[in-house]
Amino acid sequence: MAAETYELDFKAEHNNDVAEQAKDIAAFANQLGGVILVGVAEKADNFTRRAMTVTAARQTARAYEDAARDLLAPHPRVDPVVLHLPDDSGRALVAVNVDPFPGQLVGARPPNTDAWRFPVRIAARHTKYFDPEQAMTQSIPQARKAAILLSSIPDAVRTGLLV
Repeated sequence: MAAETYELDFKAEHNNDVAEQAKDIAAFANQLGGVILVGVAEKADNFTRRAMTVTAARQTARAYEDAARDLLAPHPRVDPVVLHLPDDSGRALVAVNVDPFPGQLVGARPPNTDAWRFPVRIAARHTKYFDPEQAMTQSIPQARKAAILLSSIPDAVRTGLLV
């Protein structure tokens, strides 16, 4: 199994915090996209599967869809998939697939607030928020696409930038 990256996030269990779900979805949509895998815990190089019932997995998938619909603007494409375990245990994991949204930043608005935040996943287990000035720069589609493409170049390969 792969370790967490800026395109893969493990969640040991479903968290009922819809603001956190929306933040995670927006952070992936504002970068290269990614997958939130619910039901897998990671510590160092050790992975533990914490599968849930199929009913709970369906509810988890629906919760991520609802968070994207209710708390994000514009709405990125989110495709939660219930992954049935092959051992006939009646248990499952949930893979929340988030497509990148290169046209503009996706904002997340926590419930009961008027404040919009613009999260972006920049490394494994690390999300930052754009400040208002950065958000304005990132709202220009050409600049945003260039920034996303440049950020996908691995650090080990980056030696300089030719203009």
